[in-house]
Amino acid sequence: MLHSVQSSYTKLVVLYACSAVEAVKMMCEATLSDGGYEFHCPQCKHELDFFVIRHILSLVKSKAELRRDSDRVNANFLDRRQREMHK
Repeated sequence: MLHSVQSSYTKLVVLYACSAVEAVKMMCEATLSDGGYEFHCPQCKHELDFFVIRHILSLVKSKAELRRDSDRVNANFLDRRQREMHK
């Protein structure tokens, strides 16, 4: 019985973790697609550093994909700053 409970609990934890990583992946893609470079928790709006986001995404993305995301963050930052300077 205990093994069955632990097995069910483990499956639930894995399912939750996978859902959380997918949520971070979707949040990151939405932010980058909108030209953003700052990431915030959708629930509490707390700012999340990109290195934390990148660490989470490393569970599901390749090095090349992570590099592309980093490049997009940098490009979005520079584009936004450049537009602000030309106002």
